Amino acid sequence: MIKESPSAVLLFLMFIMISLNSVSGADPVDSYCPREFPFYSVNSTFHNNLKSVLGLLSSNNASKMGFYDISIGKGPNKVYGQALCRGDITNSTVCQECIEKASQDIMKRCNSEDAMIWYELCQVRYSFQKFFSIMVYTGKYPKQNDQQKNVSDPDRFDDFLKYLLASLSQEAAFNSANKFAAGDVHFHGNNKIYGLVQCTRDISGTDCSSCLSSALAELAACCSYREGGIIVSRTCNARFQLSEFFNASLAIHLPDPTFGGRWKWKAWMFVLIACGSVLILAILIGLCIACLMRKVDRDEEKNERALLQELASPKGVAITEEGDLIGLLCVQEDPGLRPTMSNVVVLLGSESMALPQPRHPAFSLGRLIHIYPSTSSNPSVNEIIFSDISPR
Repeated sequence: MIKESPSAVLLFLMFIMISLNSVSGADPVDSYCPREFPFYSVNSTFHNNLKSVLGLLSSNNASKMGFYDISIGKGPNKVYGQALCRGDITNSTVCQECIEKASQDIMKRCNSEDAMIWYELCQVRYSFQKFFSIMVYTGKYPKQNDQQKNVSDPDRFDDFLKYLLASLSQEAAFNSANKFAAGDVHFHGNNKIYGLVQCTRDISGTDCSSCLSSALAELAACCSYREGGIIVSRTCNARFQLSEFFNASLAIHLPDPTFGGRWKWKAWMFVLIACGSVLILAILIGLCIACLMRKVDRDEEKNERALLQELASPKGVAITEEGDLIGLLCVQEDPGLRPTMSNVVVLLGSESMALPQPRHPAFSLGRLIHIYPSTSSNPSVNEIIFSDISPR
């Protein structure tokens, strides 16, 4: 699963030159000098055995392997030592330089009979008790983590970071002979997250997975919102950065966590969106019903008001050619023909009641003029008024 770049040779040579320059004068990532263990005296048997162990760890033969453990001495003065170079350091010279630097530094910093030191490219550990093939997680949080800037979108960044480091952990624990994996993943445009995980080669794949699981949990707690972070321990390490910090020729380029390069969706995101959609739909429906009810109320109020106005305020009537008057029931001359209040109430709530034809009202705003047949006796000029002459 490790893919090589066409320009791997050139990149690797440049990487070696940078690493050689950085190891010579760089400070360690962290160191471990516990005070709960005994301290050795200078030139004691334990001290002499320790110098021999550290010398063998930095020898050319050990450096070629990238991982080496050895023990020297007997009884209480026996010293166990172990050296590990980072998995992407395939050049024995670089590995040897780092182990020599770490061995010298640990002798200066610690006089405990149990100690460990971590550099960018290697780590060295020694103890008065045997620790080979034993997984002991004691994670340390280097101070350089506090110097990292915060990312702009921590939630989204954290999803891609977990995806990257979990994939690399699976690769290192169960698919890599040297218990190492490094790779990258796109998380936004051309931006990448670069990650690296490694275990000591003397532990099993299951123990490696367990150790890295603890390391990633602490790394997420301290640094998932930062542009970089590192956790070191006795048997495993984990690190990430927004810039490439390892040999690119050995990197694994992980696919996007979802199709099309889109951000990975979580179950709670779908639930949140679904609930939001339902809420918005419900609000649009509280609003539509309210508008409809207001319209119906206004229409009913208008109809009721118009009907009451017509019942209470009779309008003028007209005369038809047949002489029939059309009027309103409420102004009928005979009270028996007028509608009762119960009928009015029914009319206000329903339009299905059949009403009788109204008769002539008791009064009207029009004028009723009787026209008599024409006679030959003294009609007026306009034939509107007739006069009959009768004797007195």
